Amino acid sequence: MILIEVTNVDELVRKNKGRVASVIGPWLTDVESEVEKVVIEQLKRAFAKDGVQANIVSIGGLKLRHLNFDNQE
Repeated sequence: MILIEVTNVDELVRKNKGRVASVIGPWLTDVESEVEKVVIEQLKRAFAKDGVQANIVSIGGLKLRHLNFDNQE
């Protein structure tokens, strides 16, 4: 299983839709969901180009907890 977390959603919205959309967008729509749709479509196109067959699913409500184990002995 591969899990991809888009960590710069606000930056992507600002870049592609403008500053106003990045501020107002979260009040009007699920911005993360919209970014996920775009990423999924890009993955589908890239996979199809290389002949990769895969199921791509968006799972709502999953929150990741980041743990850093660097330099621990």
